[in-house]
Amino acid sequence: MTQMIYVDALNGSDENSGGSPDAALASLAAAKNALADGAQLFLHAGQQWNESLWIRQPNVTVSSYGEGADPLIDGGGVRHGVIVQAAGVTIDSIDVSHARIGVYVTDGGTASVHGGVYDGNGTGIVADWGAALTLVDGSICKNSTLRLGAGDGIQVSEDAAATLYTIRNVQCLDNDKQGLNFKMGDADVSGGTFEGNGETGIVGQVHAGHMNLTGNIIAHNNAGDRGTFNLGLENGVEVRSTNNVYADPTTGWLACSNINISGEANLYSVDDTFIESAALTNFVATIGTHTTSASSVLDVLNPTVEVDHSGGRFIDAYGAVSNVSVANADLTSCQYAEYRGPTGWTGHLDDAVGVTTSHSYWDGLLLV
Repeated sequence: MTQMIYVDALNGSDENSGGSPDAALASLAAAKNALADGAQLFLHAGQQWNESLWIRQPNVTVSSYGEGADPLIDGGGVRHGVIVQAAGVTIDSIDVSHARIGVYVTDGGTASVHGGVYDGNGTGIVADWGAALTLVDGSICKNSTLRLGAGDGIQVSEDAAATLYTIRNVQCLDNDKQGLNFKMGDADVSGGTFEGNGETGIVGQVHAGHMNLTGNIIAHNNAGDRGTFNLGLENGVEVRSTNNVYADPTTGWLACSNINISGEANLYSVDDTFIESAALTNFVATIGTHTTSASSVLDVLNPTVEVDHSGGRFIDAYGAVSNVSVANADLTSCQYAEYRGPTGWTGHLDDAVGVTTSHSYWDGLLLV
């Protein structure tokens, strides 16, 4: 029989059994000690706890009961919100604020996170130390602050498990650093909004493998002194981007690009939309802002390009990169598609319109 545990901060008591709403526990600490494998833990809706919830038993589900808003765990700036150190844990519509990490999956644990607002934490949701996020669905991670932690909305660290991460329908908004900071394994990211983050909307780096991005809005992010990017790809990550909208990276002094590719990373883009409306000259995709290799690939099919000012550019490719292709592009809203590279570098544009070859930076471009 499934164990049911109820927690009521206002009317419960840690002297109770916790087995029913009328015998609810009061504290998350008491709930932690009562949990068994496969338990269902219910926090009373509309209530707040100023402590951490530790989950060390496998297959536990945490959700709410009663009427009211999602239960809220407030870390007070010094605690984590929910700490998962077991496999098969589900967190359903629990809000966390002012914690160092909202949901921290660590020590080989695995967790599925559904809903919940993670507002004003150091980092919203983190997988670390051999742990994994099997699913993050419909969660809102916003206003993560460097004052309390890393400043990312969602972070999969380089020490997390090398597995497939499914992240869908999330909102990562106005975090101090990255919306999604992905450093390990493979990822399917769909239906999300990554907007207004202080560095990059989504960044794939370190040990990340394949990232499939589908139907996301990635907009108005500002990478500060590294440049201004909505999507940043580094260190060999391969991204397949389909039906995403990359819009209006916030003006920066170094480079203003919807996408930045470096360190032998590859991008395959199909049916994406690229929008630029800032005053600074924009490159929809920039290759080689940092270190780039001849093995890097940029392959763009059927892009929609919107540039709302003169001087907009579609691609600025330079350094040692040698594998660039663009097909079925209408570039009439751009000033030019610019390629910069060493002698012998070749790229190609298939069925592209609105392209001029008069710019002095063209070098070895083959129009086919």
